This record gives sequence, C-alpha cells and structure tokens, in this order.
Amino acid sequence: MGGGAALAPLLEEVESVKMMRLEPGDRVVLLFPGPLPKRALAVLRDQLDRMFPDNPVIILDNGATLEVLKGADPPA
Repeated sequence: MGGGAALAPLLEEVESVKMMRLEPGDRVVLLFPGPLPKRALAVLRDQLDRMFPDNPVIILDNGATLEVLKGADPPA
C-alpha cells in the first residue's frame, strides 16, 4: 500500500523521536496533536504493524509522541 504522499504532511509535524527497546508484548503508542485522515491512519497502521510484528500498535489522534507501554509480568 503506497502512502508516502498521505504521510508527508504529518511527518513535518514530528518534533522528536525516542530510542526504545521493545520486548514482545509491549504496546507501541503513536499520538498525534489533531485528527488523522482515514487514508493516513490506514497507511500508518499498515506500516507500523509491519515494523512491529511482535507488538500491538495503538494510534491516537492526540499528542504526537511515540511511547512504549510495558506489558504485565507473566505470573510466576
């Protein structure tokens, strides 16, 4: 699914990127300051699902940062 043109205006708004170490089961959360067009959301979802196959991805239209939410420790 090509979508660089749909993402270009959104990527101009990126203020920072954090380095992180993902573990299987961690969630990747992508926040944006405003609403995302449906096409851009679909392209982002597709790209992030391929980039993070072992991690559920959550995209929210509010706040432009990428975070990792740690999964709960498995029961002993």
